[in-house]
Amino acid sequence: MTEQKIKSENIGKLKVHFTEISNPKVSTIIVGNAYGIMPYIKPLALKLGEHDIKAHWFAFSGQENTEGEYSQKQCIRDIDKVVNFLKAKNKNGSKINFLSHCAGSLMTLEYLKQHNNEKIHELVIYGLLYTMNRRRNIAERKLKNSGVKYNLSEQDWAYNPLEAIEKCNTEILFCHAKDKLNFERATESEMELVVSRKKNSAIKWFEKGYDADIAEIDNYIDTYVSFLKKGS
Repeated sequence: MTEQKIKSENIGKLKVHFTEISNPKVSTIIVGNAYGIMPYIKPLALKLGEHDIKAHWFAFSGQENTEGEYSQKQCIRDIDKVVNFLKAKNKNGSKINFLSHCAGSLMTLEYLKQHNNEKIHELVIYGLLYTMNRRRNIAERKLKNSGVKYNLSEQDWAYNPLEAIEKCNTEILFCHAKDKLNFERATESEMELVVSRKKNSAIKWFEKGYDADIAEIDNYIDTYVSFLKKGS
């Protein structure tokens, strides 16, 4: 097993955390959801590190006392800063992957739509949030309870990911659980529609998600590793 340490580095107002491992095969950005760095992020990063995948994660603007406000526009800027930071660090020119969760997947998709970045290799989406408006009342309560300073526009709340999915050149693996929470994020028919609109994509179904039970990560990790290391 690869010995790992967790380190942090500031990129302006953003603090990027990462696993420090020897001879990583792949660099992956773990993009969290709207509420900040969730309890599953660090265990997921360490599990990836056991397979020589170096993980990076960060709080968006407005989350975790980070300066600024959480909005789609600002999230895209934040992602771009982290990608450019990794590109500068990866002297060997190795490609960068995303493992994006829930609302973070929408921010990632819109980033990829706006930035046709040849350095981005693979994208895994866990719990695609097909429509933010469906969970708006719950989300706004949780944003406030999580202390997130947010400024989501009506356009942000109404965002539909289909156009970005269709225009994204990056191969996508959708990982979706059949539990109540994840079917609120996207129904089975919505996920089937998404995959039908994206040529180089696939979906892998799971019985349970790991939002509330990080032990469930073990059921995902082989799928994640196999996909993220493709072509490495």
